[in-house]
Amino acid sequence: MSKILAFFRNGAYPYESIFGLVINIARFNRVAPNAVYKHCQRQSLGMDLRNCMYASNFCMAFFPASRNRSSKRNFPGEFKRSAFALDCEIKYCPECIKLGYHSVFNCLPAVKYCLYHSLELCRLCTTCKKNLMREWLFTIPCEECGFCLAPLTIQARVRNDPQIRISLYKFGKKYQVWYDNVVANAIGGSTLHRMIDGCSDYEADPVLYALVSSIGWPVLKPVVSNVFVRFVSWDMSNLSYPEQAWIDTCDSWAKIFLTGHESCLFACETTLGYWTGVVSEVEACLMSLVYFFVRLRLGFLSFRYQPIGCVNQMGFGYVTSLEAMLFGLVKIPPRLFRIYAAKLMFHIALYLDQGYAVKLRMSAFEGMFYGLAMRSITGTGRCIDFVGYTPYALRRCMKLNVINNDQSLRLKRGQDGVFEISRKEETLKSVVINL
Repeated sequence: MSKILAFFRNGAYPYESIFGLVINIARFNRVAPNAVYKHCQRQSLGMDLRNCMYASNFCMAFFPASRNRSSKRNFPGEFKRSAFALDCEIKYCPECIKLGYHSVFNCLPAVKYCLYHSLELCRLCTTCKKNLMREWLFTIPCEECGFCLAPLTIQARVRNDPQIRISLYKFGKKYQVWYDNVVANAIGGSTLHRMIDGCSDYEADPVLYALVSSIGWPVLKPVVSNVFVRFVSWDMSNLSYPEQAWIDTCDSWAKIFLTGHESCLFACETTLGYWTGVVSEVEACLMSLVYFFVRLRLGFLSFRYQPIGCVNQMGFGYVTSLEAMLFGLVKIPPRLFRIYAAKLMFHIALYLDQGYAVKLRMSAFEGMFYGLAMRSITGTGRCIDFVGYTPYALRRCMKLNVINNDQSLRLKRGQDGVFEISRKEETLKSVVINL
């Protein structure tokens, strides 16, 4: 086979995937797809699907260029920092394949919709994934998943249509901007963007979907609606904060937000102490629950060591232990109390709104607060995280509203080391938050 591979005169579509290109190149040159892969590789790595995700092993000169961007953009790995999973999926738009087009973004795990046609993507079946590397040119639709790129005669006409190419570029650019930003920030050290980059399904968790939607995820099919996310920051500091500074911050927060919530807070405190094996259940408002669990987290290493009494009389043994474990390199600023409380409230409220029961677990040196504290060390001067808006209906104390207290929450201790928050109605799904 000649080093120069024949292809359409106008070159590749904007953001055309390596898989779609190889199939069409194979048709154009009357060879099998695996021959094209072997021909273009710098060194043989076999025909494993994951080996074709990245551009580093391929000679770009062998692939047709697009007028809009580098040939490396044909490879899904150019848009992802973390490695692809062993069982990585490839998807396709049923309308795009009628144009002979397969988008590089359809190979990325979190992409589920074609922005051009506003359609949900279909998955390639196991047979098609195997045959991407073998002697099958996809000339007829697959009986199992329906995948089949348009014949060359049809492609020769539509590939010359400038409007189609402009549209594919415009919609593909939205995904490119998103992924370029995620990868750049992940490489720059952003913990949030590293999490996003490694996530394979944005829609699986309502909190994650609220985050990606707020920072520009282009898909206009929201799973979580009316959720507002904002970023908060705090500076690394070498100052030493006495325990009293933390206590004063907690007391200040309680005076502002917990006036009139005394009965709810007392109900929470009745669940403390040694667990006898009997399920205990009380009703309380969200604000009291958040304050209750934040004070526990700051005071103790684990739910297994719980006092009996008022949370306002507790010290901050966990914060002290955490600072000692960090060898004095950084002191945890009291501002983290407010950030932690707002973040925990947002998570709990959003999960409850989506029909989940929330199980809270507290172990030594792990969980949400630990992550915030550790970020104070690994950051670069300023640390960033996100919180969201919690509706007023959930923030107010329902016991103060004698007309309607149906939205008060149920706190249950049904096993040692785990608490559960839920609405009064039964729910079949639950999520765990490590405090």
